[in-house]
Amino acid sequence: AMGEGQSGQLGIGRTCAYRDRPCLSARAGGDGAPFVSVAAGWAHALAVSASGDLYAWGDNSRGQLGTGDTRARVRPTRVAAGGGSGSPAEE
Repeated sequence: AMGEGQSGQLGIGRTCAYRDRPCLSARAGGDGAPFVSVAAGWAHALAVSASGDLYAWGDNSRGQLGTGDTRARVRPTRVAAGGGSGSPAEE
């Protein structure tokens, strides 16, 4: 991941102003299944794991991560079916 990171959208476990060099972000969901599809928004990202689980991270000021709250996430967080509380992916 690289680019703006002040909302945690890089998924590297912390916020940062800007990454001008690529860095490794989470590669898999909490069950260890690798991400097979990733989409990035302006300040958040979504990924689907090989097991079919949806993960989200970054800005969540309007609830766009689907986690049932408005707290930003700096690590991929599993989104429960139908929204609601999720849990951070294991690294």
